[in-house]
Amino acid sequence: MGFSFFAYQPEFWCSDVPIDYQNKTEDMKCKKFVNSSELCTEWQYNRNDFHKSIITEFDLVCDRSNYASLTQSFYMLGYLVSGLILSFLPDKYGRRPLCWIYFLIEVISLIACALSVNIYQYIIFRLFVAIGGCGRTGTMCVTLMENMGPKHRSDIYLVGGMGWLVGYCLIPVMAYFIQDFRYMHWAVVCPLVCMICWLFFLNESPRWLITSGHTDKAERVLRQIVEQNGLNDENFDEKFAELKAHLHLSQQNEKTYTFFDLLRTPNLRKYSIVFCFSWLVIGLVYYGFSLNMADFGGNFYISFLMGGVVELPSSIIAILTLRYFGRKKSFFGFLTIISMASLAVIAANDTLLKVSFALIGKFAVGTVWWVVEVYVPELYPTLMRNCASGSSQAMARLGSTASPFMGDL
Repeated sequence: MGFSFFAYQPEFWCSDVPIDYQNKTEDMKCKKFVNSSELCTEWQYNRNDFHKSIITEFDLVCDRSNYASLTQSFYMLGYLVSGLILSFLPDKYGRRPLCWIYFLIEVISLIACALSVNIYQYIIFRLFVAIGGCGRTGTMCVTLMENMGPKHRSDIYLVGGMGWLVGYCLIPVMAYFIQDFRYMHWAVVCPLVCMICWLFFLNESPRWLITSGHTDKAERVLRQIVEQNGLNDENFDEKFAELKAHLHLSQQNEKTYTFFDLLRTPNLRKYSIVFCFSWLVIGLVYYGFSLNMADFGGNFYISFLMGGVVELPSSIIAILTLRYFGRKKSFFGFLTIISMASLAVIAANDTLLKVSFALIGKFAVGTVWWVVEVYVPELYPTLMRNCASGSSQAMARLGSTASPFMGDL
């Protein structure tokens, strides 16, 4: 989400326009002041709101303006690559080693972004930042889920979601005090390095160890967990044997399903088409609102901060509406709010109204994201559930890949 500041678009003029010239026009941005038939090659920027972004550093204006949006599209493409193509690696080689690899990819790529000498280097390494970040997040989540019983899994999922929102709200605070995209990348590296230290205390998933044939290691890990939690290890051998039998039985009965299996029957086909299209739109609108809050007017830092704040109650609201109104009505209701808010943004002339409608749309799309994450898995058979969720959310990444260009329209 920091891309909104990394690629902050300030006011700019061709460098040969006198600084104190009052009657500046749009033509003076991309054409020279002294000779309007010549294209401008150097620019002066208004750095009052944000000192240094990739726009001002690499002159991404006029005929090079699309490079900024392309940067974020490559970032979203990295999520797609990691989620669709590389997601099998932790299943094959284990959770812990892949956590280390993804962390290193992310940290090295962030440092390379901070040291970029041109926009092409920056674009390529933003792609690898996303590959490392998506892989690291997904692998860590799976590891956490596999290291606890079903009783606490939903709690951890909710806490994880709140962590995203708190981080979202901290970005404008960091940007306000740093105001330099290079230093902001260095600032992001610091907590990641601290998180790497946490990996030293992370055990390999006992479930993965058992299904991969490393039962001795799994037993050691589980005994360590029992000891750390102060539990009684009586009947440990019996319970461990039951767990092994259960996991091996599940593994034998499991068939690998693909996206094409989701289209085989009329009912599954209907669900799959609706949800794939819905996820595409949700991804497009969520990041479209998030990355382009500056276009709605008002103070950019406050608008961005409010975009995160309005999402804080979204998970609670989603839980309440799902409980009292059901899945379908909640889904339809929030999509309707998003549509109306988006139309209202276009119609509003007052800046405060425009920002207010944008924030309503942002709240609704943040809430519907939670609703659909609950709704989709419930409608598919157990053995198709992971495939269905992964395939539909991949469409969200396609939508988010297009979202940076919404600000160029």
